[in-house]
Amino acid sequence: MVQHFGGDLKPLPTWTSVGEGIQARYGQDLGARLYQLQNAQRAVEAEFLLGMDQAQRHIPNG
Repeated sequence: MVQHFGGDLKPLPTWTSVGEGIQARYGQDLGARLYQLQNAQRAVEAEFLLGMDQAQRHIPNG
């Protein structure tokens, strides 16, 4: 999932206290990988919702 939807491995944004806490607890590398996983999960969810919307628009009759 990460390979197809996660995008490039980028540094974890640390402009929030959550980002700072994750980096402090897990380190820079794992924090970046967790951020990449989060992006992949959001992309998969968006694809799923798009598919659901398309399926509702094209409901077969009968």
